[in-house]
Amino acid sequence: MVWLWSAIFFFFLVRPRRIVTKHLDHILGRAGFFARQLRIFRFFKEHAWCLIERFEQFRPDFQPKVEREGDAWPDLLADAKGFLIVTAHVGMWEIGQLMPVTDGKRRLHVVREREEHAGTHAVIADLLASHPHARIVTHYLDDDFALGASLLGALRSGDVVCLAADRAKAGMVALPTTCFGHPVQMPVGPVALARAADVLVVPTFVYRVGRRHYRVVAKKPFRVARTADRAADLRAAVDHLAVLVEQAIRRDPFQWKRWEPLW
Repeated sequence: MVWLWSAIFFFFLVRPRRIVTKHLDHILGRAGFFARQLRIFRFFKEHAWCLIERFEQFRPDFQPKVEREGDAWPDLLADAKGFLIVTAHVGMWEIGQLMPVTDGKRRLHVVREREEHAGTHAVIADLLASHPHARIVTHYLDDDFALGASLLGALRSGDVVCLAADRAKAGMVALPTTCFGHPVQMPVGPVALARAADVLVVPTFVYRVGRRHYRVVAKKPFRVARTADRAADLRAAVDHLAVLVEQAIRRDPFQWKRWEPLW
């Protein structure tokens, strides 16, 4: 069924195919016609599997095989202070963010966009609220005017906050940086929050290796500088994250969840 529906969407979603082609051309270089079609189909198929397992995580008997690479969490979990997981929409990022809190001792605060369909949003919200493997507090970008203060308080109380740093949506405060040799806008929110709370940032990316099999790649934690020049501190942190995000996408560009034009 995954192969079948991937093929159906591959044939009928013309505009997304063009967007994926442009992104992969920037990352992997241009390809001939048939090689390009194989690339696009692989992208669609990887996305389909990630969507399936995204919902399987809510099963009480869900027990994925997880490999860790450069895992910095054990030392962080030994500290009572909170920390910030910064990720990108790569692979199984929604599952990987749960890894530090699956023991139930800490709450995870996740900031999400609302689902496009109200019915789907209601289902996802209920699933997150009753997640069988972690204590999750979900915040939505459009309905919490005190979001920054809420997340700051969560970090200071020892909770874990997870934010994605690869998409600057309309209305977000963003800074220009460079990714894949081209100018992009990246959100300031994650690094500004980490600087205000004076907590470590743990860049973390999760790749789907196989059926319910994931590799969690935790990069070296860093702290946002707190000098007299706040703007320079934030810019340096955003530039650093841009490099890490580019590296994460290059590792497996077929698992990058980007359906909007970037360049």
